[in-house]
Amino acid sequence: MKIIHCSDIHLDSRLEGANAKERNNELLNTFNKMVDYAAQNEVRAVIIAGDLFDSSAVSYKTQKFLIDLFSQHPEIDFLYLKGNHDSFDAFPQTPPNLKPFKEVWTTYTYDDIAITGIQTTYENYQSLYDKLCLNPDDINIVVMHGEISTQSKPDSVNLDLLKNKNIDYLALGHYHTFSFDKLDKRGIYCYSGCLEGRGFDEVGEKGFVLLDTQNLKEPRLITGLTHRTVYEVDADITGRHSYLEIKDAVTQAVSKIDSKHYVKVNLVGEYLLGAQKDLHHLLLDFNPMFYSFKLSDKSILKINIDDYKYDISLKGEFIRSVLSSNLPQKQKEDIINFGIRALKGEEIFI
Repeated sequence: MKIIHCSDIHLDSRLEGANAKERNNELLNTFNKMVDYAAQNEVRAVIIAGDLFDSSAVSYKTQKFLIDLFSQHPEIDFLYLKGNHDSFDAFPQTPPNLKPFKEVWTTYTYDDIAITGIQTTYENYQSLYDKLCLNPDDINIVVMHGEISTQSKPDSVNLDLLKNKNIDYLALGHYHTFSFDKLDKRGIYCYSGCLEGRGFDEVGEKGFVLLDTQNLKEPRLITGLTHRTVYEVDADITGRHSYLEIKDAVTQAVSKIDSKHYVKVNLVGEYLLGAQKDLHHLLLDFNPMFYSFKLSDKSILKINIDDYKYDISLKGEFIRSVLSSNLPQKQKEDIINFGIRALKGEEIFI
């Protein structure tokens, strides 16, 4: 039997900027493509392990779209667990194949496969682990939403208390990156990650997990359905002094990334005193090249304080004054670099 495990779709996200409406339509479309994939590949059930929605502000359009989508695929069960973002009743109508997990352990069975889940609340989080009772002869999939913790909390999953509970696969939601590991001798736990990245903190390929109940210890992340990917790359500016040289380092770093994606570039390496490291101009140059572009400066000023210890020039006095201050190291480096360039009469953008 084939099962899809997904989570953290965050439909109707509260995105900022002119592209917010477009991105929300793309998120909905990616979910639609996942359901089409399920239908084409004879998937029997889709587990939604929390945060199908981003908040309680769900549009009528999104509600109607999902109800129609579920209704068009009666051969697929959609097993829906509410997460910390969508802990409300978002469906005024419930298609028969939309099967919710409740605030008590709820199980849906398919021959010898049992899929059991629970919505964690302030009322049940202290006792829910003791109440989980699974048949050791079944193939047991358990669904929860929350961060991994060694303590029992309403928004967490205590792995220690789930060990030796006859779990074969623990389907989790909350973390937006795909990962899995051993739970105990019998089973594993897995975060499917989000279906599509929405911001620069959701880097890398995203998708959903395809499960074969004959081999649950090897979950497979299916990618390639997303509209856009969030990339993070480093541009090493070591040995580059002029603006064009630094710009060339960024150009090389992003050269293989399609313009439709999100791109975050980290400036790294060591730069020399007075280097033309203009983040303002770099943003102006690269912003139009991608769907969204972000620049982060992690480079380090290469300076030997002994070179200016006895320098009686204005430059030497300025450098010594800044280095002896209580400012953070990164701020000292920026002030020195901008200051030296200002003394040369250059136009500085911060």
